[in-house]
Amino acid sequence: MILEKLAQESNLTPSEREIARFILAETTDLRGLSSEELGKRTYTSQATVTRLYQKLGYQTYREFIVALNEQLNERHRANNMIRDNRPFREDSTYADVIETLPHLYTKTAINTKLMLDEMVVKEVARQISHAQMVDIYGSGITSTLAEQLAFKLRALGVFCQTHSGYNSSYVEQIASDRTHLSIVISLTGRNKMMEQVAQRLTANELPVVIIAGSLRQTELLPGDYVLSLDRNHYFGIDTMSSLFSAQYLIDLIFSLLLVEKIKKES
Repeated sequence: MILEKLAQESNLTPSEREIARFILAETTDLRGLSSEELGKRTYTSQATVTRLYQKLGYQTYREFIVALNEQLNERHRANNMIRDNRPFREDSTYADVIETLPHLYTKTAINTKLMLDEMVVKEVARQISHAQMVDIYGSGITSTLAEQLAFKLRALGVFCQTHSGYNSSYVEQIASDRTHLSIVISLTGRNKMMEQVAQRLTANELPVVIIAGSLRQTELLPGDYVLSLDRNHYFGIDTMSSLFSAQYLIDLIFSLLLVEKIKKES
């Protein structure tokens, strides 16, 4: 999540952006740099470095730099798996394809993991476990993802239902009822129907979870909690990474809820 926030440069001052750009371009281990040295390297100051890592939710520079370096290493590992946006070519053999697919899965899982905010994911799982009803929205290809999520939640005893569009009479009946949780899934974050659904659910004061494209794309979808998908573009298979990413998030939510269920039953 650190790298995603630095790349978006949201709420950063010009000096903080210089530090963010330096970090994102750096390929070496940053643990050897003190906060003072990082300030000098970026022609800013130690105080600016401190403000930046505190904005990102870290209390100390050491805590920040260790977490940051871990994510940089993860990103480097992911990038080495698939080096360009053409994993499949005209001369790809069966052996090439069968060897490449696991790398695509792993790279997507790593990239999705790097975009996650642990506290948000845990809160989403908590909201699901406490909801009297979970309404899951998806259209087109995401309706299949909505059904998958619903199937897994039902297996854990969670009451849920899926919707392919906005049902005004149903939403009016449950308006302002915080025991009803809505989950809106959009691979790109630009699906007009899902955008309208999210807006209307929010207008009716219902808690909304957004599972969609990158942070920049999810700004189009109003919601209380946002889980971003990996949106690497691969030639000829544009939807593949976002589908893998959505599946990863669904399995992550299911696994967290399963762990809590096991704890209660033990």
